[in-house]
Amino acid sequence: MKIRVYISVALVSAALIGFQLALIQVLSIVQWYHFAYMVIAMAMLGFGAAGSFLSLFRQKLLGHADRLIPLLLTVTGLAMALVIPAAQLSYIRFDAYLLFADYGQIWKLIFTYGLFFIPFFSGALMIGIVFIQQVERIGKIYFANLLGSGIGGILGMLLATWFFPGHVSVFIATLPVIAGLFLLPPGRPYPQLFFSTVVLIVIAFRMSYPAKLKLSEYKDLSKALLLPGAQVISSKPGPHGVVQVVSSPVLRYAPGLSLLAQDAEPVKTATFLNGNWFGAVTGWGAGDSVMILDYTTAALPYIMAKREKVLVLEAGTGMEVVHALSRGAHEITAVEANPVILSALKHRFAGPIEPGADYAPPAFRQLEPRSFLTRDTAGYDLVVLPIIGTFGGSVGMAALQEQFVLTR
Repeated sequence: MKIRVYISVALVSAALIGFQLALIQVLSIVQWYHFAYMVIAMAMLGFGAAGSFLSLFRQKLLGHADRLIPLLLTVTGLAMALVIPAAQLSYIRFDAYLLFADYGQIWKLIFTYGLFFIPFFSGALMIGIVFIQQVERIGKIYFANLLGSGIGGILGMLLATWFFPGHVSVFIATLPVIAGLFLLPPGRPYPQLFFSTVVLIVIAFRMSYPAKLKLSEYKDLSKALLLPGAQVISSKPGPHGVVQVVSSPVLRYAPGLSLLAQDAEPVKTATFLNGNWFGAVTGWGAGDSVMILDYTTAALPYIMAKREKVLVLEAGTGMEVVHALSRGAHEITAVEANPVILSALKHRFAGPIEPGADYAPPAFRQLEPRSFLTRDTAGYDLVVLPIIGTFGGSVGMAALQEQFVLTR
């Protein structure tokens, strides 16, 4: 019995941390990444409310602990499987931008808080009951709690690498239900066994039909999909977020473009990360038409002098790499931390080198720019720094976006 208690505490602890990570991904997609703080606040509220509830009704809860603990675990799994699709319903889903114009959105936000609060409250209440009930073994119980939390963080990141956020939360929902089955009371607990079976069926259904995430109408991807002929041609999950590639015959990208640019290659494909603009995609190679960046201030370093060796920090979609190739750079090092983007870049530049070409394929490094610069001792003719800002402008929300690449 002791081992089963330790395993159950570890499983529900892993589920609570993993579900936090899944919620952060979901809110980053449908709204903005700033709502990561909202998830942390909800988790802390759930644990705090569970502690207060346990303090007020301690004797009653401990008196029914054997039957209550499996029930709380099963309810936690059910809530994890259902709260995200419930939050996508039109009469519940809130939009951050509309909070300033439609006060009805405030009630939707509060209701969303209430939905996401449920699994944290029930899961934390179960852990609190076990802590009090097994106080003589609190050291081992607490070790199982911390170990499970650490495993949950790793599991959440791994699942985000392989699956889309709508699936991740459902996979994690199985953990507390399994933990509840470990702690079913002796005898014939048919009602609780039946309830757990029903919840597992619901989870299996949600795995087959995951929640369809509805982006805010003000996100970059939402606007891009309004263009004629726009379609998502690629969508891949990753630990940094969901990467989506959109193509449209009328898509245009011209940041700071000179009025003299009349024969520059048009950009018809763009990449988005969690629904936010990530970068434009352009061709490369000597046979391509004139590079669009030749008509921006980015061309100035190449006009001033020959750049043989170029370092591109936060290479993104590779536009700066393409520019360096088109300007005759022989050695290019591209640094990009996002593994999904980096894989696409490697595939994109993996074609055969043209006969007679005097350049080497770009060298790619999967690191944060600061980490790379700390280790790298090479010299470069040009270091291309990442652009800070939002394509199309913003209404001040970018002021909340941290950017540590250019700080000391």
